[in-house]
Amino acid sequence: MKPYIQKFLVVLLFVLGHFSQAQAGIFKYLSEYQLGVDYTNSQDSLLLTYETATTSEGVNSDQCEANEDDSSVMDCHASVFRGTGDGWGVVLEKPFDRRGFWHYDWGIDGSVRWLRGELNKKERDKQSAAALPLKKMTYELAAFVLKPRLRFGIAPSRKWPDILISIGPAVQAAVGEVGINQQKKTVGVGSTSTSNALAIFRGFLKLELVLWRFGDGAFSLFSESDWSGGGGSTGFYPGEVDGMSNFRASFSSSTGGAIYGLGAKLLLDWP
Repeated sequence: MKPYIQKFLVVLLFVLGHFSQAQAGIFKYLSEYQLGVDYTNSQDSLLLTYETATTSEGVNSDQCEANEDDSSVMDCHASVFRGTGDGWGVVLEKPFDRRGFWHYDWGIDGSVRWLRGELNKKERDKQSAAALPLKKMTYELAAFVLKPRLRFGIAPSRKWPDILISIGPAVQAAVGEVGINQQKKTVGVGSTSTSNALAIFRGFLKLELVLWRFGDGAFSLFSESDWSGGGGSTGFYPGEVDGMSNFRASFSSSTGGAIYGLGAKLLLDWP
């Protein structure tokens, strides 16, 4: 087991072991959830930003812009596209509580992800053409995304499917390894989609078409996207490497599938 995963588990066990009342409340809350499976196509990407000194050769304006506070420093960026992947996943979700034809409710959704990617050749060439010192970047992170949400839509009592839309902010916490050029470090990263109340619904958007309900279970098609980092984030990589510093990252993810671009989810009537 990798060191950062061990640290994550130690912290989690410490919190659960020393806050028994909170622990009981968490378990009671989780006991209300149903187990299910989904099959989706997902796409993840990362926008890396960093600061570096202005080079004598000049800097490509597509990759950098002048720092407003310090004219000797440039604010630069690099996009990392992880790619797409199909696969099965496990779902934990509260049973649907219908409240009439026009439906609305609120709650908290969450997801666990394994994020892994690296700077591809095209992006490395862009950095090189701009005479920038970023030659290589890799990351491997275990992440948890928390999504407080408002859900609304229609829920007919018979015949027609439910159509539900969920919106809300997104907060991500991750631990793992990040490498800049030839130097790797173990990191803890936090990011949020919003920093003020006016932008609270910029975090994620989910559209769900529920085709069949049976007891507390359901079969549905859905599409979802989330974005964390616009409101602020902790440092993505500590310290300085080859004249670069203040590394930060914004994460985005979209989930769909092969059924008219939608993923499929089967929520079981259990436990």
